[in-house]
Amino acid sequence: AGHLAAMTFAMLIAAFFLWLIGAAFATLPGDEIPVEAALGYALAMGLAALAAGTIAFALAPLVGRGGAAGIAALVLVGSWIVFGYRESVAVFETILPISYFSWFADHRPIVGLYDWASLLPLAGIILVAGTIGVVAFERRDLGDVGALRLPSRPSWLLGLSRPLTRTLGERLTAALAWGLAIGLYAFIIALSAEDLARVVAETPTLEEVMRVAFPNADLSQPGFALQVLFVQLGTLLGGAAAAALVGGWASDESEGRLEMLLTAPVARFRWMIETGLATYLAVGVTAIVVGIATSIAIATSGGEVFTPFIGVFVIALYGMAVGGIGLAVGGLIRPSLASPTVIVVIVGMLLIDILGPIMELPQWVVDLSLARHYGEPMIGSWDSVGIIASLALAFGGLLIGAWGFSRRDLRG
Repeated sequence: AGHLAAMTFAMLIAAFFLWLIGAAFATLPGDEIPVEAALGYALAMGLAALAAGTIAFALAPLVGRGGAAGIAALVLVGSWIVFGYRESVAVFETILPISYFSWFADHRPIVGLYDWASLLPLAGIILVAGTIGVVAFERRDLGDVGALRLPSRPSWLLGLSRPLTRTLGERLTAALAWGLAIGLYAFIIALSAEDLARVVAETPTLEEVMRVAFPNADLSQPGFALQVLFVQLGTLLGGAAAAALVGGWASDESEGRLEMLLTAPVARFRWMIETGLATYLAVGVTAIVVGIATSIAIATSGGEVFTPFIGVFVIALYGMAVGGIGLAVGGLIRPSLASPTVIVVIVGMLLIDILGPIMELPQWVVDLSLARHYGEPMIGSWDSVGIIASLALAFGGLLIGAWGFSRRDLRG
């Protein structure tokens, strides 16, 4: 109930700013955004976000918080991608009904089109998933319903030896869930490569633009489709996975387990280094799963597999870089700030990447977006600047965090 109230408040704030922007920047008659339109748009977007959130809430008692977050991210982002690229990718048109953004496609309040009834299915998802989450959580507490059982882990991942293996074992389920979620998106993009190549070939102007933008690319290969349709969002999702994994790392201290763990003969600095490295390994596991899913899709069409498989590790580089920033803040200040810091960094760099050129910001500001410095990894053209910067942020942040952690009080 508290989260629903907070989300309702957020929707009202969003509607207010939509109305305010329309009033402040209107130059021609009709440019204003009526209050009803602002509320209608904010309600649709809020319900779309809440639908994914309540799905995560329903699944968390069964698969854990990390796994539930990964599945919810797949539902939200996958729905948006399928709806947004439906006209360019034939397979998306086929599976369009699974995208809940398509359910309220005719509800466009900003341009004066209203279809309030189309929002009812979203409200139904929220109601049903929320109820399932409450019941599952309550019954699991009573011992009637437990977490879904996964195959037994190897003994070296059960946390009986050292901080690195214990942390990796605890993060592994979330890493696999995020890998499957992002991998499914990459899988669909790779399968749609032929459709994209056909659209480009049938549109001479578009083909000319693509050949100028990607002079070294074979436009018929799946790697080209992955570079155009996957990399930007894939790195964003990789960063979100890193935020979830860093949040899991921080829970050792924020939930009080660390006091017990440090009673063992292990130095603080070593604990921080090993658990940080385990977090990076978990990010790497996510990238490996995505790479495997991508390779399977490419192999079915007879395309070149190795280059895109290596290119997928741009997710790991980006995730380690933003994760390093979070670990530095968590070690220096407090662990509860680690995951939010990663999210702020991701969103900030995304805004710079998108809005920087539009707002004609100085080039040095635009260059702060790390995603601009990886080159074209899906077609084998890497930029060493992005690789070096990512590794410096990852391991530099880890060292800074370890130094800060060794000097401060727990949960300080």
